[in-house]
Amino acid sequence: MDGKVIAVTGAASGIGFALAKLLATRGAKVSMSADVFTATCDVRNVSQIRDWLKQTVVTFGRLDGAANIAGVISKYMQ
Repeated sequence: MDGKVIAVTGAASGIGFALAKLLATRGAKVSMSADVFTATCDVRNVSQIRDWLKQTVVTFGRLDGAANIAGVISKYMQ
């Protein structure tokens, strides 16, 4: 993973945070959607995801992979 650029959603806690931490320890540059690296991003909003990924590429020069770990609770499940 050394030098790879990986985008991770849901990286504020749980599995997403653990994955981001593991990738970073393996030498990856991690762009996290979780109020951390670029901006808060609503994963239900495609334009916000596109903007975040574009900013990741602007910042790091490329994107090598992505992990969509964010969970969204439906209004019907609340």
